[in-house]
This record gives sequence, C-alpha cells and structure tokens, in this order.
Amino acid sequence: MQRKVKNMVSAVIMIIVFMITLIGCTSSPSENDDTNSVLLRIATTYGESENNWLRQQYAEIFEFTHPNVTIEFIPVMTDGEQEQSPLEQLKTTLLDSSKADLVLVDYQSLWRLIDENLLINLDPLIEESQIETGELAAPVNNTLSMIGNGNTYGLSPTFSTTALFYNKTIFERQGVPLPRDGMTWDDLIQLAGRLHLGEGKLSHGFTFNSFSSDAFYDMLSYASPLQTMIFNEKERKMTVDTDSWERIWTDFINLARHTKLPLPDVENKNASEASNDSMNPYSNDYFLSGQSAMTIASYNYVNQIMDANLNAPQIQGMEQIEWDVVTLPIHADQPGIGGNITISNAMGIAANAQNKKEAWEFIKFINSKEWANTKSRSNNNDLFTYVKSNKPQSNLNYNLEAFFNLVPAPYQIKLGRMLDEKPDLYQVLDIGRNKLNEVLIGDKEVRQALREWEIEGNIKLQKIL
Repeated sequence: MQRKVKNMVSAVIMIIVFMITLIGCTSSPSENDDTNSVLLRIATTYGESENNWLRQQYAEIFEFTHPNVTIEFIPVMTDGEQEQSPLEQLKTTLLDSSKADLVLVDYQSLWRLIDENLLINLDPLIEESQIETGELAAPVNNTLSMIGNGNTYGLSPTFSTTALFYNKTIFERQGVPLPRDGMTWDDLIQLAGRLHLGEGKLSHGFTFNSFSSDAFYDMLSYASPLQTMIFNEKERKMTVDTDSWERIWTDFINLARHTKLPLPDVENKNASEASNDSMNPYSNDYFLSGQSAMTIASYNYVNQIMDANLNAPQIQGMEQIEWDVVTLPIHADQPGIGGNITISNAMGIAANAQNKKEAWEFIKFINSKEWANTKSRSNNNDLFTYVKSNKPQSNLNYNLEAFFNLVPAPYQIKLGRMLDEKPDLYQVLDIGRNKLNEVLIGDKEVRQALREWEIEGNIKLQKIL
C-alpha cells in the first residue's frame, strides 16, 4: 500500500514539474487570453477508438498550457464502410478550410499530401523559431527532407528504426568477438562463420528478422541501400537482367549460406521443430529461443526481450538472454545507409488552415525537448526524435546509439510508396520471389532466373502501370 501511495505521489510531482517547465517555455498569459479562444482541428488517420489516447498523448497538456486553445481530433477512419479511402477522405478534409488546421499521419501519407500541395513548408517557421535541427535524429530529418524534396513539411516527435541485436552469451561461450558498430556485410559473414552452429539450440548465425523467414524480402532488405531499381516506373520496364542484380543475388546467396539463414528447403523442418516445443511461447522467435545468434529488429523489440527474460525462469529449457545491439551491417560503398524507419506521428499544417499560428505553436510544443524529456519517463515503444531525451529502458545498459547512426535507403522508401499506391506491383515481386527460391534450391542459375523475372515481370508491368 505504501509503495502504491509513493508511486502516486511521484507521478503527481512529475506532472507538476512538467507543467512548470512547459509554462515557462510557452507564451505569456496575455498571449493566451481566454477571450481569443481557438478551436484547433487535427485530421488524423488514427481511428475513432484512438481518440482518448491521442488526447492523453498530445492534447491535454497543450490545452493546459494554452488555455485559449481547444483541440479536436478528426479521424478519417471510422467504423463501418466508407465511400472513400482514408487518404482520399483526408485530402477532402484538408481542401475545406473550415475542417482541419493540422494533420497527424504516417510519413507515407504525409508524402502524398505534400505532392498534392495540401501542406505548407515549415522551414521558414523552423528557422524563425530557432529550432536546432542538429539535435534531432538524423534518420527522421533525412526521411522527412527526402519526401519533401529538400524541404520540411512535417515534424514528428517519435519514430522507430532497426538495428542488429545479438546474444552476448553465445559469442562469449564460443570465444567469438562480439559484433560491433560499423560492420560491413562481409564482416558479419566472417563473424557468423566463426560460430559453431549446432551447439545447443543454435542453428542460425544470423536472421533478417526474429519471427519468420522469406528469402526474397530478406534479399530486398539486404539490397535496398545499393539503390538498384527493380523496374523503371516511367518506362514501364523491368531492370533486373543486369550485372548489378546478378552480383546482388550472388552475394546474398553467399550471405545466406554462410550465416545459415532459414531457406525454403528447411522451412518445413523449422516449423516441425517449433511445434515440438509448444510449451514455450517464444519457440517461434529465432532469437529469443536461442536459435539465432544475431537478428534485425526494431526498437520495440527491447520490450519483447525484457518480457522473455522475465518469463524465462518459468519456462522449461529456456535461458535468459544477455544481449546488446549494434548498427546494421552496411555495404562498403554505401556507408551510413541502412535499415528501416517507421514514422507514425508526423505533424503538418494544412495549406488552407484558418489557425496557422496556433497550429505551428502546437507542432513546436509537441516536438520540443521538454515534451520529449517528460514523455521519456513513461514511453517504452518508440524513440524520441529529440535524441538527448532517449534513455535505455529499465536502467539496462545497451547501445542505444545504434538506432540513430544510419539513415534509411531512399529507394526502399520510394518502393514502399509505389507498392502502397499500386498493390498489384506485388505480383511483380512475387515472380522474383519464386525465381530466387528456385535458385536457392538449385533448380536455376542466378542469371537465368533474373532473365525470366525480367521477361515475366515486363508482361505484368504493362497491365499495372
């Protein structure tokens, strides 16, 4: 009981301190006069069920420090059938100046709104407000600048990226050097090659993710920093029957075989092994079950590791994992590029906004270091764009910087948008997936498979593009 009371008191004190700090950073009372009340409308691709969470996360504290402002969230995703897609509904909302002042969306939706000239350029406001963009995470800055063609149309207080998790116990038991930041893919191959697979549960030196295996999409992840196009959208032609793609596939297959990636010919065996361990809820996770020494995962995977370690003593045959994380391996000729990024809460100002001043005040407030510092005490899933606000969870000691040191490959982001806009393009990728699997099981040579993908893919592209 005393502990609960103590925790409640601590929480209240934290809120009070936050209020005092933020009030000191906001406008004077005369600027927030209640007589000039403002209704700030924020259109969002979140559903109606998320409204309470949005208010707790963003609205309540802003309204407290800006008593003349009331925030209303306008979800474009509602229960039941809709005549328009959420994105089209969002566009319709923004075209009506009386309906929305801001948007709160993922970065792919933000990108499309930029292309439709529905948002304003924030760079003049950022410069006028003297926001130190150098203190913000490079992966976020680069991505938002890329989708704005060098300009900034949105800011996001949080994001997530990927890094390479590794099992320290496995490496130390076998006397193999630990992975390090800045490794190339060749370095990873050599490191994985020194591991003695087959000892205990260890069957893979490395996996591209912890929970499933698809060699084709693993290959795309490996290849994306090289920015080699699969097809030319304007010319409606495939571009895979090339020396560049032959080298990519050959190098990937070499990586797959040296690190013992789960491949098509062993997928059934892996499924059988997992089913034999049905009492372990983590048996289908390559990393948590001890089957893989290294894996790629996003930041929120930290929570899953913590959960697994907490439950391990109650699960027969499961060990707690001593782990750490480093930057993803890079291609030597593309330094600093790699990994995926998720930006779900990008904020932009509508070109037709009636309350542009208050809209910018809101964006500036939510993207401030004060907001990030306070939210960092309770957030466990995302990274903060304000880099200095990030701290390892639960007083753990891990390499947090690994999530900030690489920027995503532009082509991967562009390909994601094309697939989102034209889902039929997945049919083209499925052809490549089948061809790669045929190579992996020995039915085809690499160049023959690429040539067939080119021919069959061109037929599909003529119908899709």
